[in-house]
Amino acid sequence: MLPMHKWLTALVFFTLISILSVPSAAGAVQPYESYNYSYWSEPVPAPAGYLPSKVHKGQDFGIGAMSTPQDLFVDDSGTIYVADTGNNRIIVWNSDWTLARVIKSFDRAGTADTFSHPSGVYATGEGILYIADTDHQRIVILNQQDQFVGLIEAPKSEVLSKNFTFYPLKVVVDEAKRTYVVARGVFDGIMEFDIEGRFRGFIGTNRVTFNVVDALWKRLSTQVQRDKMELFIPIEFNNVDIDAKGFLYATTGELNSIMPIKRLNPSGIDVLRRSVYDTPRGDVNYVSYGTIKGSSMMVDVAIGKYGVYTSLDTKRGRLFTYDNDGNLLFVFGKLGDQVGTFRNPISLAAYNDEIIVLDQGMNRLTVFSPTRYGRQVLEAVYAHYRGDDEISDAAWREALKYNTNLDIAYIGLGKSLLMKGSYKEAADNFKLGSDRASYSKAYALYRKGVLRAYFGPAVLSLALLAVAAVVINRWRKKQRTTFHSMNNVFKPIKQVFYVLLHPFKGYWELKSEKQGSVWIALTLLFLLTLTANIKSQFSGFVVNNLNPQKINSIDEIIYVVFPFLLWCGANWLVTTLLDGEGKFSEIVIASGYALIPIIITSVPLTIISRFITVQEASFYYFFDTLSYVCFAWLLFIGVMTVHQYTVKKTIMTSLLTLIVMGIIIFLFLLSFNLVQQVAVFISTVYQELILRW
Repeated sequence: MLPMHKWLTALVFFTLISILSVPSAAGAVQPYESYNYSYWSEPVPAPAGYLPSKVHKGQDFGIGAMSTPQDLFVDDSGTIYVADTGNNRIIVWNSDWTLARVIKSFDRAGTADTFSHPSGVYATGEGILYIADTDHQRIVILNQQDQFVGLIEAPKSEVLSKNFTFYPLKVVVDEAKRTYVVARGVFDGIMEFDIEGRFRGFIGTNRVTFNVVDALWKRLSTQVQRDKMELFIPIEFNNVDIDAKGFLYATTGELNSIMPIKRLNPSGIDVLRRSVYDTPRGDVNYVSYGTIKGSSMMVDVAIGKYGVYTSLDTKRGRLFTYDNDGNLLFVFGKLGDQVGTFRNPISLAAYNDEIIVLDQGMNRLTVFSPTRYGRQVLEAVYAHYRGDDEISDAAWREALKYNTNLDIAYIGLGKSLLMKGSYKEAADNFKLGSDRASYSKAYALYRKGVLRAYFGPAVLSLALLAVAAVVINRWRKKQRTTFHSMNNVFKPIKQVFYVLLHPFKGYWELKSEKQGSVWIALTLLFLLTLTANIKSQFSGFVVNNLNPQKINSIDEIIYVVFPFLLWCGANWLVTTLLDGEGKFSEIVIASGYALIPIIITSVPLTIISRFITVQEASFYYFFDTLSYVCFAWLLFIGVMTVHQYTVKKTIMTSLLTLIVMGIIIFLFLLSFNLVQQVAVFISTVYQELILRW
């Protein structure tokens, strides 16, 4: 018999093995990665806003498996409706997921009628059921007892083509009993029918999108070739939903569309709010190669409480939840076979903060419930929508404990602090959330308070500076002899500013009297790289759109030095062939001295940019643009003077210089690619020899 301590050792060992062999609960509960997008459209990690809580199949209720279901709808009472297309039936569950009924047929004037591939279902607040009976080319209307009420059949209208065939796919109804239908092959928009079932026209027509190259090629082709080409037609809608205010939420499956989700008012105008970051379109960052490539493919949208809505990307099996302003709240779901993943998600619905997804590939329904983090975010969004800033503030602070990458939380906090009058703290939070418009509003109020508090000391400081300037000027006049001797030392530097103020005469002195210096030109180039780095790293939040994590001082130097040297070299090559009198050193001097407007304005503009708002940024951009215009003007005069060209010839050689610069870059990239391929070939041959020997 083994000693007691050995029994205990064995027991502990097998207990550890048993624990380690059990699958991770976290992995089972969350089978997908959750993330959000930053201001720079980069995915950043985020806690899961939703997790799968239930899975339902037809077999679980004794009604057999669903077959290629197409649509899902949940009414205000929580009743769930599914268009089980392949089985030609409508399945209805109560809010507690007990089976209510299965509608396979209905009585129509004493005759049993059935469905043929029903693809859409909708229930009004009174329980009236609208079913898109696709292959029967009609909309069937039933009451709460599943008794026949009426039909909406294929319309006849002058606006429809003669060979029009009515294949309804999705249907919704507003408070005025107007029926809106998404039909197969209809590119003119969503079909609208009045309370009597009469066709009234289209709403929300998509614009025609086309490739510029295809359009040009089509214009150059013959009529026979044009007839064989694809037509430029609008993209059809693939789904529609309606909110409590009667606005239609419609989705399109257009590839690489920047507006796949639209909120249409009664006039058919898209009034969907877009965030400060991007338009609601699913994944902002996506690959352009592989088996799953391109933008998200939206197939449905579900409307929740207080303007929150969720869209479904069937391509990658992801759900994207947005608030009323178009800010992305959550991303969850993926393709797969686990609970919480999908094979072919086709429809979704929202009820009481839960989201239900219909998976056509696995013929099942998955219910997602918000996590603690998700509830905090939703509570903050709801409270802000209601105008309850106290609750919103507390909820955002709690959400930030879970996720410091949530930019919208900082924006929400900023709005609450702005309402309380805490302008400095509000501006800081808006800056963290990259909301420049709101930042400007808060910062303007904060700046106003500071100026009011320190107006007296500021005026006194300016007066003292003015007095000091007068004293220094008088002292300088008394020391005229000393300064005259120093002028010889600073004469080359003064020549730089003389060129700025008197470009024609200044460049002529650089050319004829040899007043210029290559070293000063290169020093100016160095100063430009220095000021460029200062500008990129220290410009104010309002005007600086660079990602601070990607600012590289070496890159800034390359972006300045390489174009400068490339311009000088290309200009020397061109002007040598076109009788230019300038030497390479003179081209360097002329180009270097032309940089002075950019150099002298960069630092002051950088300082000013830290104290302005979005409304005042136009002044910043004006003077910044003016410095580049002055640079181009000085460079033009410098080239003309150095080479002794006419205006016309200077313009021609400048354009040729730019062309030669492009050719040099192309040849460099081509050579680099060839060297890279040769290196790969040599490496492959070497590996083969090593393996063989």
